[in-house]
Parts: sequence; C-alpha cells; structure tokens
Amino acid sequence: MQFLKLMLIVGVLGFGATSIFNQVTASKSKSGFISVVMPDEASPNEVLVIGPNCNTDRGQRTRALAAKLAQAQIPHRRTDSVSISNSSDIAGMMRLNEVMQQDAPIVLIRGQAKGNPTAEEVIAMYQGEAKRKN
Repeated sequence: MQFLKLMLIVGVLGFGATSIFNQVTASKSKSGFISVVMPDEASPNEVLVIGPNCNTDRGQRTRALAAKLAQAQIPHRRTDSVSISNSSDIAGMMRLNEVMQQDAPIVLIRGQAKGNPTAEEVIAMYQGEAKRKN
C-alpha cells in the first residue's frame, strides 16, 4: 500500500514537472523570441537591451545593437541587470531565466525575449508588435 502511495506521488510530481516544462518550451515563436515575464524595468513602449557595458565581444554586440536601434529610431533602453519583484507566472520566469543564460545582448520586447538577436530581428519584432497593438 505504501508503495502505491509513493508511486502515485511520483506520478503526480512527474506530471506537474512535465506540464511546467511543456509551458516553458512551447512558447517559442518562429523568430526565436519566447514569451517571458517582463522585469520591473521594462516599458511596453521600448525595447529593453540587456548586456554588459565593457569592451568584451558581448559588450560590443550590445552597443552595436543599441546603435542600430537608435539609427532605426526604435525606442530602447540599455541595462546590465534586471529584477522581478513579484510574479505568479512561474513558467514565464523560467523562460526568462532560460533566455538570460544565452549570449548577450538579451532583448525583451513586450513580453517576448531572445538572446543575441540581430538588429533586423529586433526591429521586425518591435514593428510587428506595434502593428498588433494598433
């Protein structure tokens, strides 16, 4: 009887973990952006570019992306860190954590995120999201 209870508990836990994993992985768009929880610093009207402010390859890519967004007149803000003070969307937080593990810069646009995207991908996502909002 105890063995059956243990198997039931393991099954329920396994199903819950599988459900969360499916929510984490199922949210990727064709462009590679995935649905995430937005950090406190994010504004719905701008692209949030997260990356180091240094002379490494990652820092140079972050600066180059920000310069291309400025040239295309896409509102954006650069930062090297973000925080989330309160969210009940655990799957969204797990997806954000997954993206934050990718190479910089990390880009967040209205609930969508991607690691090291091209400027063209960011501009297309921003403009596509803006069209859907109007």
